[in-house]
Amino acid sequence: MKKQGRGILCILSTALLCGILAGCSVPEYQKGDCTDTGWSSQWLQMTYTLPDNMTMLDEKALEGNDNRHGSVYEMAANSPDCTIAIFTEPKNQKSNEGYLKGVQDQMEALMPGQCLFGEIEKCTIAGQAFYAMDVVLQQSDGEETKTVYQTYLTMTKGDRQIQIVLSALDQKQMEMMMLGFSKIQE
Repeated sequence: MKKQGRGILCILSTALLCGILAGCSVPEYQKGDCTDTGWSSQWLQMTYTLPDNMTMLDEKALEGNDNRHGSVYEMAANSPDCTIAIFTEPKNQKSNEGYLKGVQDQMEALMPGQCLFGEIEKCTIAGQAFYAMDVVLQQSDGEETKTVYQTYLTMTKGDRQIQIVLSALDQKQMEMMMLGFSKIQE
């Protein structure tokens, strides 16, 4: 009877553990929803509300940027002075830090001496843990030099990697754009 009791206890413990683990699984990817004023993703449990001066790109324009490798544009918006894009893609072999280092390498190759890169740091946006890298670009047309501020954010969830790219012509606009993120309240 003792052996049989241990066997039942073992089976129940295993079933309980499987139930706990199943409850901790990451939900399957589901694209977020765009409106004229913002974006929300139940999958990421976050929203973005556009600043008043920005315009959301429509779904047709976003679909043209999706590709056969599984990249999906969640949303993109712009104004004359700033842009934001959120997209996902299948998780690749690179870590989040490796992805940002790859962005840095590409920018240095395409625009040598024009970029100043911040450190890759961890940050929390709308309750989600991201890796972030700030970049300052100095772009010149020969007569005038423009400064463009960019922030690259990336995180991995399940089998997808999420990237957010924000660009603005001054720091105040960048700060205003960052205020648009919020966590979906359950």
